[in-house]
Amino acid sequence: TFLVNATPIHDHQGESRGALVSFDDITQLEQSKIELERSQLELNEMLDNLRQSSDEIRRQNRELEQLATRDPLTNCYNRRSFFERFDTMWKSAMRHNHPLSCVMVDVDHFKSINDNHGHSVGDQVLQRVGQVLTKTARESDVVCRYGGEEFVVLLPYTNIEEAADAAERLRAGLENMKFPNLSITASLGVSALRLGAMDPQGLLDQADKCLYVAKRNGRNKVVRYDKVPEDLV
Repeated sequence: TFLVNATPIHDHQGESRGALVSFDDITQLEQSKIELERSQLELNEMLDNLRQSSDEIRRQNRELEQLATRDPLTNCYNRRSFFERFDTMWKSAMRHNHPLSCVMVDVDHFKSINDNHGHSVGDQVLQRVGQVLTKTARESDVVCRYGGEEFVVLLPYTNIEEAADAAERLRAGLENMKFPNLSITASLGVSALRLGAMDPQGLLDQADKCLYVAKRNGRNKVVRYDKVPEDLV
């Protein structure tokens, strides 16, 4: 590869006498330029591959986190991840003196749903229950499938009155679910940090006792811990 330059030659009268032509061999320079461009293309390709790999790793990490923290049937938090968040929220509430409440939710007569309609229908019911609880709860609330047909909703910065109102919205949302030849209700128990619980499990136990008071008194209702006679809890 040559770089060619041409310059006219004039005499003192301005007449053209010819031309001066130079040929510069730039083969090596052109080859270096081609190699540089090739290297740049290869570098860009490597960067694209790295970005794709990074995106894939993030996607896989999200999937792994989903598997590790969520109940596969309802997509609510599983017990392990729920208690991790509960412990953090409990310590924060104790340290900064802000309210914290929880709601225990149990689907009424769930065994009869499985017995009369089959376990596949029972699974559909649990999936819908999880969806309704998650949709009705606030973004800051934590919804957990506690086990079987029992769920927990943890409500940070929420006192017992506000939690009871939230539980009533949850109850109504579950009652309004539509299934062919099937109606769903749930019993709910509510308690709050300021009602004497010594630890997260104690707060859950209080709400759970209220839940069973609700079941013994007709089901499909909300019972709060501070409104239950002592002889019943």
